[in-house]
Amino acid sequence: MLSIRCLTLGVVCLLLATGCSREASGVMPEANAASDDKTPVGQPQKAEGRIIKPDAGDDVIYKTRFSGFYETGLDARLKKLGAKHLVITGCTTSICVDSTVRDAMFRDYLSVLLADCMSEPIGNGLPRSNHDASLLSAEVLLGWVSDSDRFLKAVQP
Repeated sequence: MLSIRCLTLGVVCLLLATGCSREASGVMPEANAASDDKTPVGQPQKAEGRIIKPDAGDDVIYKTRFSGFYETGLDARLKKLGAKHLVITGCTTSICVDSTVRDAMFRDYLSVLLADCMSEPIGNGLPRSNHDASLLSAEVLLGWVSDSDRFLKAVQP
């Protein structure tokens, strides 16, 4: 379970999942179709051909827009935890990841993006992809970029 692996390092792990409730009619209707009146439905994400979905017991925040901060409890949870730094991974670097990192910066969080823990279907396979462009703008303007090996070496005792 991802949250247990994070806790062993002293890191709080909050997962963002695309989904909503029927109450949010008109927003992502494909997610609403299978839900009960107030049950959020997460849509599994795909990265490098693998399905990524939360494990049982993982702390999940459902979002209905690209940014994990838009009309979710993410900011309140992070503030309650006293978080200042965020380690960002995710699907679609140039859209959801980028939107969340920008909103994090607007709220004075410092983000580290793990480049090898993201995927980007837009422009994938081209000499210069949206993934590369998003990471460059994030590194120059919004935070830091690293990879999972360097991050794990830096945080392990």
